[in-house]
Amino acid sequence: MRCTGCDGWAVSGGAEHDVVDKLRAEKSGSRGAILSLAFAHCCSDLAQSSVAALLPFLVVLRGYSLSAVGAFVLAASIGGSVLQPVFGAHGDRTGARWLMPVGLIVGGSGVGLLGFIDSYPLALVAVACGSMGVAAFHPEGARWARSAAGGNVASGMGVFSVGGSVGFALGPPLVAAVVVPFGLRGTLLLELIPL
Repeated sequence: MRCTGCDGWAVSGGAEHDVVDKLRAEKSGSRGAILSLAFAHCCSDLAQSSVAALLPFLVVLRGYSLSAVGAFVLAASIGGSVLQPVFGAHGDRTGARWLMPVGLIVGGSGVGLLGFIDSYPLALVAVACGSMGVAAFHPEGARWARSAAGGNVASGMGVFSVGGSVGFALGPPLVAAVVVPFGLRGTLLLELIPL
């Protein structure tokens, strides 16, 4: 039996429409999964952009020099970008989807703890660890976004990317919203967003 109204697929037997429906579902992808991954990307990039937004507060409230806070930017940049291929290679070898939730938790914790750490070297470690969490999230997040997109890879990845851009844009105003009324200890509220 040939199914003539099924986008040109020739399928025999009584299950021809089931097969075509399954293929159409695979092509359309999962909107819920893409939106969830975009929200996770938003939380990840919010943690990354919060570091830069915290720098003026660290200069004023902790008395760090501009060179000292420049090291935070260096640690965040190296941790958040250079390590992504390392996590990606690990994910390719092992299928490490656990890197997404762990990356979100570590990324949020780095920013959240920054307001509670008075020691400059430990604050630098917190920023570096948080940025490594952000780096851990991205390769697996992109892999799963591509998978969830089904046949609509470009639009699915576009939604995933918008999530990151929104997170990057929300970081500075959220930092101001929690640090101005609560001081640097307000960074704990930023940690709760990814959770």
